[in-house]
Amino acid sequence: MGAYPCTIAGGEEIERWDAYEQPTGIHYNPYDDYQEPGQPLSNCFHFNCACQEAEWLDFQWCQTGHGGEHLQHKVRRMHAIEPVKAVANGEPTYEGMRGHLGMDWWQGEEAWMNVTAGGTMGVVYGAGSLWQWKLFCDEPGWPEYVEAPGLSWREALHQPGSRYPGLVGRALREYNFVDMTVLPDVGEYAVGKRGEFYCVYFKCGGSVRLHGMRKSLPYRWYDPRRGEWCGGGEVSPAWPVMTAPSREPWVLLVGERVAGTSE
Repeated sequence: MGAYPCTIAGGEEIERWDAYEQPTGIHYNPYDDYQEPGQPLSNCFHFNCACQEAEWLDFQWCQTGHGGEHLQHKVRRMHAIEPVKAVANGEPTYEGMRGHLGMDWWQGEEAWMNVTAGGTMGVVYGAGSLWQWKLFCDEPGWPEYVEAPGLSWREALHQPGSRYPGLVGRALREYNFVDMTVLPDVGEYAVGKRGEFYCVYFKCGGSVRLHGMRKSLPYRWYDPRRGEWCGGGEVSPAWPVMTAPSREPWVLLVGERVAGTSE
């Protein structure tokens, strides 16, 4: 479906008056490839790509909704659309929704899968009770599905999963990842710059082959649950196969580190 006329007019007007040339984008509803009962057809089947060719549009954000599902196919589809725009999953399930969805490590797994599925603009975190700025834990008038029961917005900020999205940036900040893209021949969850930089997320261990290597590169293993580096070495194009240290979640970072960024 096409964009609403007000969306196009708004984008054009923001671009006309923004002297700072800040990025302009769209955050879509979750009905990109289906029609929710009760939703008008005009809200559905937009595939997160309306206005893709507009000069004022810099980024596209999908929304996977609040059902506690990992739906990275939406991110992959956005990443593949041309002309190229920055993409991210702007609204995965908020932590604590309905009292139990999106809790704890779910947020870490979601964040790493979003980035390595092609959401290279970054990761986004939200929380029940923070969503609607619930002032007090017992504030009345809110439907149950939007709440993290017993939490105000301040308390919702400190749910256990809130730390994991930040660990993504902490791991990547030592690398030059500008212009990284998906590497489907490396793995289901792999991005990088072929021959220079690779970032691979392992959901439960396993092995990958780093296609496109032209020279030996340093590598490090990152524990995404603890935010800790856990060993490394050098990988050669003669044998570019990497196997995770265990059957647990791991992130593999391969490439030269940027000078001056080490902790």
